[in-house]
Amino acid sequence: MVRIALVLFTITFFGCASVDTKKDVNPLLRVMLDPDSISENHHVRIQQALVESGKWEVIDRASGYKALKKEQDLIHRNEVDRYSDREKWSRWGEIYSIGGVVIAHAACERRSTLFLGRPYLHCLQHLSIVNATTGQVIAAVDAIAEGETGDEKIVPSWSEAVRKLNNAFPDNYVPSKEHKALSDYKDQSEKAALEQKKRLENMHKVEEKNQTEE
Repeated sequence: MVRIALVLFTITFFGCASVDTKKDVNPLLRVMLDPDSISENHHVRIQQALVESGKWEVIDRASGYKALKKEQDLIHRNEVDRYSDREKWSRWGEIYSIGGVVIAHAACERRSTLFLGRPYLHCLQHLSIVNATTGQVIAAVDAIAEGETGDEKIVPSWSEAVRKLNNAFPDNYVPSKEHKALSDYKDQSEKAALEQKKRLENMHKVEEKNQTEE
């Protein structure tokens, strides 16, 4: 009986400990890389570096987002973009259940080695992570990376930039409350979207009426 009691105690103790550990996971470590911020070649290398670092839970919705954006661009091609980056990130947070958005930029140039004249890519890389809910920048870093060839399709690794981002991310980050301007902008965007929907519905009705009369 004593052995059985000890086994049950051990299972209960470690079971509770594992549940508590999951509760302590920072939701901001569940991230998505903004596909609008960087080219596809860099996008793949950055996601690889983020995953390999072991710190982030990376959500890949780039292909689905681009397809949706293309469809929206066709519908609203004659209208000014209604959504700022902060509004876009906030919507991603709601749709994909992410806490942070990684923004990337790269400036690359072709260089040649001094002796053999072998071409290679020299890139200045920038990474930042923002709170998807508030748009607040949590950490931002720069890094320099060099590729093995001068081919712009084979971009350098982002491992060093990600390492710096991991170190710069604060362990005890406390998100600030949502800014009132962003909250107001959301309301205005939703109102504009509803008005656009009504205009499209009216346009369809007019087209159907004209086709019927013809």
